Amino acid sequence: MSVELINSQQKSTIENNFSNIEAEIALIGCILWDNRNYEKVSDFLNEEHFVDQTNKKIFLTIKNLLDKNILVSPITLKNYLPEEENNFNKLTYLNQLKDSAPSTQNTYNYAKIIYDLYIKRNLVGVAHNIIQETSSEDNILAENLIENAENDLYNLSQSGNTNRSLA
Repeated sequence: MSVELINSQQKSTIENNFSNIEAEIALIGCILWDNRNYEKVSDFLNEEHFVDQTNKKIFLTIKNLLDKNILVSPITLKNYLPEEENNFNKLTYLNQLKDSAPSTQNTYNYAKIIYDLYIKRNLVGVAHNIIQETSSEDNILAENLIENAENDLYNLSQSGNTNRSLA
């Protein structure tokens, strides 16, 4: 069970403060330039670390295709992307992503930026959970509050998320 206590307005503010869409675009562009760049980031980065929904879908599609050893380029990728309501030109957008990559040498650094910001968003979520649980009317013992916070921080440090499972 995941504890989600941040209201949507606060969540969008957090995402704006702890996101770097340019790094997401640069990373995808690097992978489109050279699919081997995916190998540099695949062990720690996944689509959940992205903020922009379009970039999230594109990265997931790239990940799925490369995991099946299918070459990914803007031309091949456009056929695998889900249909969008706004009907934007996928090929043009994917070529813009590819062309906007400042340097393919920085692939790992772009991915680390994305991952670091994801962790920071989750840390803010842990802090909000602590505040919510502390001020709730459930009269949770301080010892249990500390244990919950430690559990969330441990889960975040180990897996990159703060999901709590019921024992």
